Amino acid sequence: SAVLNGFVITGGNANASGSFWGTTQSFSGQNFPKRAGGGITTLDSDLDIDNVVITDNNSIEYGGGCFFMRSELTMDNSVIYNNSAVYGGGIYAFQQTCNPKLTNVTICYNSASDATYGGGGIYANSANYTLKNVLFWGNTKAGNDNVSGADILSYGTVTRSYCMTQTNSSWSSGTGMLTAGTNPSFINSSDPDGADNTWMTLDDGLVLNSTSSGVGAGTSTLAPSNDITGKARATSPSIGAYEG
Repeated sequence: SAVLNGFVITGGNANASGSFWGTTQSFSGQNFPKRAGGGITTLDSDLDIDNVVITDNNSIEYGGGCFFMRSELTMDNSVIYNNSAVYGGGIYAFQQTCNPKLTNVTICYNSASDATYGGGGIYANSANYTLKNVLFWGNTKAGNDNVSGADILSYGTVTRSYCMTQTNSSWSSGTGMLTAGTNPSFINSSDPDGADNTWMTLDDGLVLNSTSSGVGAGTSTLAPSNDITGKARATSPSIGAYEG
């Protein structure tokens, strides 16, 4: 098991030639696929990710930002931004023993190029997700941001509460869910790390404007007490990694 806290993971490129399992990298007794998980790859692991930005990573096949297989994952106060893959631009989770639990995570502007399956934000392949206070926006499937599979493609169980989504699909229902398609009103999504060019600071462009419907719309139950910048969360916290 491992804890990853306070990092920016960027520039990863899982682009080896060959078949998925035919091209592997051996590490610590495990064979890792080299066509999956541009930013992070885990196999048979227990990983806790807090206050982490996963951005501008690419995979030639699965999981541009992250690829999780047979792994227990907890992710809090994190940003998954502008990652790309064929399947699961932001996250690809695989097999029933993979149970990602995401709380106050911003998943935006990721892309999956496959037009049939996609999963621009998240791909759940026989995996079981628990999503709380999670914000989806600007994710695309084959270039489209308002189609089924742009936010998430699920062949597993997705339990969701107090989330914002961009697509009006069957999975966008759940406790406290905001109306699908409501713009989260970022401060400046074109400059995600802000004028200081440093992630996880108060001028980050993915902070919510005061008028955003996501401000104060989350649940405090098991939510982190501070946001990704260290700012204390309100009694009724905002949705996503940043307190509004």
